[in-house]
Amino acid sequence: MGLVVADTLVNSEAYQGNDNADVIALGLGSADVTSGNGEDVFVVAQSLDEWSASSHTLTDFDSSSDTIDVSAALLAAGYTGISAVDGVEENQLNQMTNVSSDILDLISGNDSSLDNAIGSYFDDATNVLTIFADSDASAGSSSIDSIEISVGDSSTVEEDDLTLTAFIA
Repeated sequence: MGLVVADTLVNSEAYQGNDNADVIALGLGSADVTSGNGEDVFVVAQSLDEWSASSHTLTDFDSSSDTIDVSAALLAAGYTGISAVDGVEENQLNQMTNVSSDILDLISGNDSSLDNAIGSYFDDATNVLTIFADSDASAGSSSIDSIEISVGDSSTVEEDDLTLTAFIA
């Protein structure tokens, strides 16, 4: 796994950040996280196969300045980059955009169309962000894992809030 440098690893209970730019690693477990002001980065720190065992709430997520980074989990799964071609490539991610609620059925059915895919869906009625990824980096085989992250009532999550920093040149 690549190096994740964080101000705080959050596993359970509640965490209160400060008014600076925080880097907060969301570990295995559940926590209510209030990050405070600043350009905060929430790193999904657990491996893909541990995602379903966690459910964090980001009480003051601000889409205009905060981001959620899933790079560490994807590196640990064996991904080395983002695919530059249509189709599935070994160890290369296909980042899905403009995902609709229909994706939830594909995730629960472990649908092969999600081979080497990463994406997210934000349900603005429940304020729940579902992030999904194929935990099998080999082409032609898929095992879809997902994590749900709740955000505060006045928060929204946009596509560009989900970042893959380790894969940006």
